[in-house]
Amino acid sequence: MWQFLESPPCIMRQNLYHAGFIVICTLDRLGIMTCHAAQYQTTSDRHLMQCAMLKIKRYSSDVRDMHKTPSFHYFVIFALLLFPLGCQQEETPPERAGLVTASEAYLESFGTPPQGKSGRAYAVVVYLPIKERPVKLLAFPVFLFTEESQLEKVLEKLISGDLVSSEKMNVYSPFPDGLELVIESLKDDVLTLNLNTNKRWAEADQKSAVNALKETALQFNEVSAVKIMLNGSFVSGMPENGFQHEKELIAQMAPPLLILMAGAWEEGQQTPEEILIEFDRPIKIKSFNLYHSDGKKIEGDYYTSIFQMAVVLHPERPEFFKEGAVLRAEWSVVDYLGRENNGVDMMALKKYLH
Repeated sequence: MWQFLESPPCIMRQNLYHAGFIVICTLDRLGIMTCHAAQYQTTSDRHLMQCAMLKIKRYSSDVRDMHKTPSFHYFVIFALLLFPLGCQQEETPPERAGLVTASEAYLESFGTPPQGKSGRAYAVVVYLPIKERPVKLLAFPVFLFTEESQLEKVLEKLISGDLVSSEKMNVYSPFPDGLELVIESLKDDVLTLNLNTNKRWAEADQKSAVNALKETALQFNEVSAVKIMLNGSFVSGMPENGFQHEKELIAQMAPPLLILMAGAWEEGQQTPEEILIEFDRPIKIKSFNLYHSDGKKIEGDYYTSIFQMAVVLHPERPEFFKEGAVLRAEWSVVDYLGRENNGVDMMALKKYLH
C-alpha cells in the first residue's frame, strides 16, 4: 500500500502491526521532489498506539552521476512506529483518499497518474529534444508536491539538465550549464522569459531549447503564449505575439524503457541499503527478475516506488553489491496507456550516497 506522507500516520487497533515506510527522495532547491517509497508491516503481539515520526537524513549531492548539477539533495525519509501504549478497543480512523491531479499534457502522454493512499501531488511534464531528431520533443513526467510556483519550478527543473539521468534515454538537454532563467512577466496569459548565459550556445541547441521551454510552459492553463529573450534580446524567429503551441513538435511516446540501475549507500558503509531499477515513466509490472552477472537470481524484498517509476529491492545479501557491479534485469511492463514492452538489460550499478 503506497501512501503520500503528508503527516505522520497513526493507527490504533487490537490486532496491531509495526508499520513503516522507507522513502528515497531527490529534492531540488526549488522544492521539486522525486520519491521512491515502500511501506512494510510486521505483526506484533503487543497493543500499541502506532504513530510515525519522520527522520530526515541529507544525502550528499555529488554522487549520483545521473544528475549533473549540485542543485539536487538526496534524502532518506524513514518512519518508525513509537509509543507502546495499551489499547482498549479496535479503532481505525477514516482514511483520506490520496489525489494526484494531472495536466492535460501529462494525461495525453502518460494517461491517468498513479494514485496514493493520502496526501496531494501534481503530475506535469517537461519536454526534451530527441537525440536523433532534435526538432522533435518527447514528454518526461515530473511530480510536484505543492501548488505554489509550479510554472517556475518546472522550468527550472527543465533547464537544470538533471532529468537526463541515463544514456539509455532517447532525449538530451540542450541547455548550457549555469543558464539563468528569469520570469520577466506573466500578463494577459503571455509569459515572458529571459535567459542569461555567458557560455557558447550552438544555434541548433538554442532552437531546441526554445521549443522545449515554450511547449513545457504552454501546458499550464494560465499561459497561452510565450515570449523568450536571450541576454535581454528577443530570440530570432519569434512571432510578434509570442510562441504558440505547435502540436507537430511533440513526438508520439514509444513503449516504456528501463533507464537506470542504482544503489543507495549509507555514508561510510560498504554495502547498499537498497537497489533502484528505474523506468522512464509510471508503469505496471507484469514480470520482473534481477540477476547478478553470473546468472544467479537476486533474492530480497521487491517493491514499486511511490509513482510506479522504479522497482525497489531490499537485497537479502547486500554485501554482494558494489558500485559498478553489472546486473541483469529481465522485465515486462505496461504503462498507464496500455503500451507494453519487455527486455533484458545489463547495466553497471550507479551509486547514491546518503
